[in-house]
Amino acid sequence: MSTRRTIEAWVEQFNAGDAAAISALYAEDAINHQIPLTPVVGREAIEEFHRETFAGGPL
Repeated sequence: MSTRRTIEAWVEQFNAGDAAAISALYAEDAINHQIPLTPVVGREAIEEFHRETFAGGPL
């Protein structure tokens, strides 16, 4: 998948609120650093981070 398509897929899945699909786009050992939050390390942790984010309601 091209870089452009990966970014488009990420945005599509974010807008759909699909934490599992977003995390599937990350490497197993990825680091997601949302400043000023603590870095989130690993695909499973990134999925959980997005699940919690989406549970708070529409963004």
